[in-house]
Amino acid sequence: MKRDKLYAGLVALLACCSYKSLVAPEGDKPLEGEVWLTADQVEKSHLRIEAVEERPIVKCLVAFGRIALDEQRVLKIYPPLAGRVTRIHVKLGQHVKKGDPLISIYAPDMGEVSSDLIKAKSEQLLAQKEYQRQKDLFAHHATSAQELESAEGNYQKAVVEVERAKQKMLLFQRFQLDTVTHTYLVRAPMEGDVLAKAVTLGMEVQSLYGGGDLSELLVIGSTDRVWLIADLYEQDISVVRMGDVLNAIPMALPDRQIQGRIEWISQEVDPVTHVLHVRTSFANPDRALKPEMTVRVRIQAQEKRALAIPYRALFRYQDQAIAFMQVGQTSDGRFRFRKVPVETGDFDDQWIAIRDGLAKGALVVTAGGVLLLPNL
Repeated sequence: MKRDKLYAGLVALLACCSYKSLVAPEGDKPLEGEVWLTADQVEKSHLRIEAVEERPIVKCLVAFGRIALDEQRVLKIYPPLAGRVTRIHVKLGQHVKKGDPLISIYAPDMGEVSSDLIKAKSEQLLAQKEYQRQKDLFAHHATSAQELESAEGNYQKAVVEVERAKQKMLLFQRFQLDTVTHTYLVRAPMEGDVLAKAVTLGMEVQSLYGGGDLSELLVIGSTDRVWLIADLYEQDISVVRMGDVLNAIPMALPDRQIQGRIEWISQEVDPVTHVLHVRTSFANPDRALKPEMTVRVRIQAQEKRALAIPYRALFRYQDQAIAFMQVGQTSDGRFRFRKVPVETGDFDDQWIAIRDGLAKGALVVTAGGVLLLPNL
């Protein structure tokens, strides 16, 4: 894309400007694909000639991505006990500190918690005795394997029910339930912002340990540090590595630059879009970067050495990438510059690799070459 923009800019420049021919009028006519200049013309056109050399090329990938919440800094709030919401203490977007009240819930079955635990323990004891009896009978070939398996299953279910009743009792104790009003407070487990709110006043909620359908009431998250998730195409998978430098600019905040290193690479390709996700995290102290913001991403991937020329030495001529190579002088001392088709490869901010067309040590025009194009 960068190369196409460069070529388009050069074409526009040539269309808007009229250059006086730089070819010396006297002497032999230049060969096809060549431009001949006197020493005076070379000096006046400010041509710069440099040798083609091997240089380190840092391959860059351009992609799009999005800002996302750091999942390690986000908590979903579920009702620990069944009941009815009597008060909502926070609003969407509100900043809360750890321990701040979020929701008040009226729990009518508070008095049943203790009896539920006693009942569950009693049923567990009976199930355990029956399981032991069936094991003894089976050892003496006095019962079937099916009866033994049934007794074992009932015992395991009873153990689960006791654990559930214990957890329910612990929740009542943890939330310091008001035994007069039968209400308890759900408090913020961490500092952050109320990112989502699905709870309404008077809403009936199911217990986290009740076995029914659950729905999150609130989502609390910290946005002072966020993720950037970029989407790469399949052909780029082999290029990126953990630790590669990633630079990004949010589309909504073009003056803000983000930099990080790839911390995670997805192990699966999205079956629909056929993209691979990579991720980095970074500080967002002013919280200006919001989840789902679109960002333009540039990844500095692997570095390798290759024959390379600067971008300004490359031109588009008749749908072909070319460079101007100095190929000696004429008999009357004029400098010969030949149009050379080239095949390009990887590129970075300054250099573009040459796969074919130029050899190491070849002298190419790296500045002022735009003035040679009208004379071909």
